[in-house]
Amino acid sequence: MIMKKINNISFIKTVLLLFATFQIFAQQLPVTSHYVYNPYLYNPARTGQNDFGSININFKKQWLNMPQSPITGILTGETRLSGKFFKNMGVGGMIYTDQMHIIDKIGGMATYAYHIPFGDQVKFPHRFSAGISLGVLYQRFNFNDATVINSNDMQVLAESSNGTTFDFSVGVDYQFRNLHIGASMLQGLNNSLKFINPNNDNDIQFINTRHYIFTASYRFNLLNVGANKLFVEPTAMGRYIDGLPFQGEGTLLLGVSNIGFVGAGYRSSNTETATSALSFTAGFEIAKKVHLIYTIDLGVGQDFSNSLGTQHEFMISYKFGTELSRLNQEIENLNNKAKVLEDELINKNDSIRIETKKLKQEQQKKHEEHEQKQEELKKRIDELNNNSNNYKETIITNNKEIERLKTEVQVKKITHKNIGQVYFDKGSDKLNEEIKAHLESMKNVLANYPTNITVYLYGNASVEGDAKLNMELAIRRGSAVRNQLIKLGLKPEKLIVIPMGEHNPMNGDPTKVDRRDRRIDIMVNEED
Repeated sequence: MIMKKINNISFIKTVLLLFATFQIFAQQLPVTSHYVYNPYLYNPARTGQNDFGSININFKKQWLNMPQSPITGILTGETRLSGKFFKNMGVGGMIYTDQMHIIDKIGGMATYAYHIPFGDQVKFPHRFSAGISLGVLYQRFNFNDATVINSNDMQVLAESSNGTTFDFSVGVDYQFRNLHIGASMLQGLNNSLKFINPNNDNDIQFINTRHYIFTASYRFNLLNVGANKLFVEPTAMGRYIDGLPFQGEGTLLLGVSNIGFVGAGYRSSNTETATSALSFTAGFEIAKKVHLIYTIDLGVGQDFSNSLGTQHEFMISYKFGTELSRLNQEIENLNNKAKVLEDELINKNDSIRIETKKLKQEQQKKHEEHEQKQEELKKRIDELNNNSNNYKETIITNNKEIERLKTEVQVKKITHKNIGQVYFDKGSDKLNEEIKAHLESMKNVLANYPTNITVYLYGNASVEGDAKLNMELAIRRGSAVRNQLIKLGLKPEKLIVIPMGEHNPMNGDPTKVDRRDRRIDIMVNEED
């Protein structure tokens, strides 16, 4: 039986699970948190999607408490191709090494991706991407580094064994603005490396099991911070490997573009033991186009975490070609907009011809309507002139009535009593529902007075505007109240309108505008 020199029982159990059978089924690809920042790690379709290329170095050290713990190093590069024919293509490459005690792996891949835009790329841009990676894997089992309890163990080979195999990975990705939904299959051949034991017939076979990865992410741009944007970006990932539990992962980033970000995430277990972890990340732009990212993973299971310790992951990324790609993209966008404008111009020319004909017809119709309105306006002017003459006659008649009342006051004693007011809107003589209700109550009040009373309706107006027009407005207000009281049953001969115009201000100041002056005073005179 193969075991490392370590006293912790939990890790020994993990190793036993790994090597308990002649055919080794396990997760051979390293688990990395930095696929969030370098999605090419898990999905070939993400190659060359951006308007810039990138070179990335990833390094991960796992389980610091464990001697000879796994170490992973990955170098990737990817970019979009330029030129009219190649503009929707991306190419990339990856070299990686993974060391886990007696197992050493070195691999490399070359990637090609094609991005298919569809929909209106200006108003509603969609894109579908597909990619494939072809690579080679060299793997070595160094049994000389193993500490063997039973040297006669039939599963132990004489010395070191190694093998080389080819493999491929494929992936797809759908993108709409800042949304990405992707799926990929890694180690697609599902092939195996067979290590022959010259001492016996018990050969060890290592199977590169297929990995299925599903991801979804969306960047929410919240607000502008100078020339940059404050953003929140959630990412969800699921990993399925035949023979292992489904593993889910979620990450949330908060940051400012071109400056830095912080984030946190959770990863569920992918074995029968408690290997779930919490991750915390910080990333910064340390120089123009250069980013540094660090992530620490903390085990959620206490026994597993205490036995193996924390995991640390570093990434340095360099982005190149951003200016040229951005200019090419802007040119392409402008060409798309020009094409849209050209189509719109053609459509508008057709619309203009139709609209011109329609306008001529409408113009003729409006001309006829204008002549008709001119005639109606002329009639209205004549009507207003007649009303004006009538108002003048009414004013003269009311002035005579006022003089008569003054004479009567000198001859006999008359008591005056204000029993209420009704108020009008500015420039209005219309009776609203509130005024009508108030006059209804006035009718009941007047019913309690003797039959020999006379009701005087003092029409008032504020000092705004022309004095003559204010007098006419006071007459119309008084007449409107008088007509309403007649409808309510009062005798017309007992209702007299006295227009005061702007000469009876509520506050006594004839120069100050007061909305309370837009009123009718209802006065009762009782003759002795």
